[in-house]
Amino acid sequence: MIYSSTFWDDFQKHIKRIVISQTQTPRFKPRITKALKLNPNWNEFEKKRKESQQKLD
Repeated sequence: MIYSSTFWDDFQKHIKRIVISQTQTPRFKPRITKALKLNPNWNEFEKKRKESQQKLD
């Protein structure tokens, strides 16, 4: 099969995204799951954090 060049560009970007997400997220995931177990109001905390972040920006 012959694919267009745009397909290959998109495909490579997608692969890079997968690789990046797999190499970078494991460090943070355990902390988030721990926080979720300890604090059922995690979503509220996240909202507040994002709001404060936007205010700073």
